[in-house]
Amino acid sequence: MHPVNEPQSTSYDQVPYPAGAYPQSHPDRLEVLARLFGMSPQDVRHCRVLELGCADGSNLIPMACALEESEFLGVDLSQRQIAAGHEAISALGLTNVELRHTDIRDVHESFGAFDYIIAHGVYSWVPTEVQNHLLRICRERLSPQGVAYVSYNTYPGWRMRGMLRDMMLYHSRKFDNPDQQVEQARALIQWLAETVRAESSAYGMLLRTELEQMQSWQDTYFRHDSLEEVNEPIYFHQFVERSGKQGLQYLAEAEFPTMLAGNYAAAVNETLNRLGRDIIEMEQYLDFVRNRMFRQTLLCHNSVKLKRALGPWSLKGMWLAACLRPGGAEVDFAPGRSAEFSAANGLRISSAEPIVKAAVICLGRVWPGCIAHDNLRAEAEALLVSKGVNPGAGRTSESVQETLDGALLTFVCKGLCELHGRAPDFVVVTGRLPQACPLARWQARRGSQVINRRHERVTLDSFARHLLPLLDGKREQAAIVESLVELVTKGTLSVAVNEQPLRDPEQIRKIMERELEKALHRFGHAALLVG
Repeated sequence: MHPVNEPQSTSYDQVPYPAGAYPQSHPDRLEVLARLFGMSPQDVRHCRVLELGCADGSNLIPMACALEESEFLGVDLSQRQIAAGHEAISALGLTNVELRHTDIRDVHESFGAFDYIIAHGVYSWVPTEVQNHLLRICRERLSPQGVAYVSYNTYPGWRMRGMLRDMMLYHSRKFDNPDQQVEQARALIQWLAETVRAESSAYGMLLRTELEQMQSWQDTYFRHDSLEEVNEPIYFHQFVERSGKQGLQYLAEAEFPTMLAGNYAAAVNETLNRLGRDIIEMEQYLDFVRNRMFRQTLLCHNSVKLKRALGPWSLKGMWLAACLRPGGAEVDFAPGRSAEFSAANGLRISSAEPIVKAAVICLGRVWPGCIAHDNLRAEAEALLVSKGVNPGAGRTSESVQETLDGALLTFVCKGLCELHGRAPDFVVVTGRLPQACPLARWQARRGSQVINRRHERVTLDSFARHLLPLLDGKREQAAIVESLVELVTKGTLSVAVNEQPLRDPEQIRKIMERELEKALHRFGHAALLVG
């Protein structure tokens, strides 16, 4: 028998955490990283997922919507947040996801085995006893080739933030009301910011950097990240040691590019390689270099034999996605002519290899969709032929493939190209009956924030909020336009030209036709359409 802990009221019942979807915790990413390092994880289309500390299911419910043949279970101690999640599940008619008002310590063998376990924003915010139980759950409830995701605050980066937390806790201790505590903590931060504004010391500069970030936080995040009773960071090597005592080993970081010392200058990379005798030491030294304060670590059973060597073979069976745009008006695909491409995050790459340039263009054309690795070369070569360039001029087929795969792996390592386990479950170009993701349609009726099929948050303007629920897959575009015209007639939407409201239905209809076409294009590229 396991002792049963009676769920009790928590600070998250008083002030719900601003939960959301975390792309880095999605099973698709966990599966890909497991495959990358030699594991044989469960196909996410037919898997079981457990989330510890699921809040209102904002992270789990979108997964359940997209992966209808998989099972999802979330547990959380906040009854208020679980109730909010039940409302969403009921409204969406989901039968493959369950949220339970349960203490993490009451997760035992009756729950069964899970292929993926997620614990985001839990580990650092619970007592040591619960931390140990969380890791024990990962050992006992994880399938043999399963992957666990655990996020936590880490040193050395959290030293400064922890110091500020101590100051705010000291000041806010005089107040009982949570709102007053947040208000007073913010007042202290504001006072400190003004006090050190002219301070040019190392302390002043570090303090200003932290204060600037904290001032933009929502009150709910502020309350739980800085004023929660428990918030204990840990060094990476200590977390790995604790995990090892529970029969678990370090697999990877959910943000894969952060693992690679090669993303630093040559001199830094050389020193890191000399200091780090194994992957654990290397990761710890990387934390020292970047002053890291937060990790999203993947764990697996100690019995799993991992393959750390990466190479062109690592891309086999994967799907690739990349949003890289040419720097110039037109790419010259001829050999030896360098072309530059830029990513949304500002990073740039260049290549003079025809096959690489063509592959980047092909990936950009289908973004945010993917192309199977097995098909990418053929598509790139077809593009080169259409441009009058011989894809394999003077080279063997093996050499061309090696050049392409080497470049793609470099892009992946630098965070310029994504790897996925399979084709996405959304469409970029809609058909005759446009259909948006059911979850996004439901969320649009309730606010401006929706979750797309890439598990990302998308902010909608007023027009998009009213349009998205109309895309139910049952109406042709002409019928959708008429519904929009009706919304204008009722005053729900307004249409103006030169700041003058339009009244003529025919003019309004023509404008709605144009706006619908543009909106469908935006929705497609925001991964909101499923048919």
